[in-house]
Amino acid sequence: MNLNLFNPERDKSILGNFSKDTHTFMLELQNELKNPKYNHVLKKDLYAIDRFEGDNPCYVVCQNLRTGKIFDIRKDEMPDDAIENSIVKIENNKYVRDYEEEKRKLKELQEIQKDLVRVSNIKWNPILREDVYKIEKFEGTKTEYAVCMNLRTKQSFNILKSELPQEVTINSMIKISNNEYVILK
Repeated sequence: MNLNLFNPERDKSILGNFSKDTHTFMLELQNELKNPKYNHVLKKDLYAIDRFEGDNPCYVVCQNLRTGKIFDIRKDEMPDDAIENSIVKIENNKYVRDYEEEKRKLKELQEIQKDLVRVSNIKWNPILREDVYKIEKFEGTKTEYAVCMNLRTKQSFNILKSELPQEVTINSMIKISNNEYVILK
């Protein structure tokens, strides 16, 4: 939106219908001030793209990662390579992807995922520590894990491969000894 405060056409209509045009102007100004490109405090923030909505015009639903506030930006203001879960920032009054922040957030999420696997891990459950487990298969690409079966309960679960002895193979039998997985001979 281009705000032209000295618009003779608008000035004529303001004289004729002051309250309507003032209200419209205030709404437009309020909407523009919500846009982070025009707010010097928000220019330093990072924004996560949540989703795309609408057809014409299409809007991008973003979240300010500092304040948590959700707002819409027209898609044509976003970088061409913007996708869901992209992190964007403002540089030279334009939105640009922040690839470094995206990598940092991905690494943070992977650490959280490892912690979740660890919490569900049998090493921390005193009831399951005495059981014997059979390695059924290995899966995963970036984070490899073993699919194991508890031979007593017949329940399957995952263990990070990095927590297992290196010589473990499919059909290996393991148990816990001194908080470490050991292969039964």
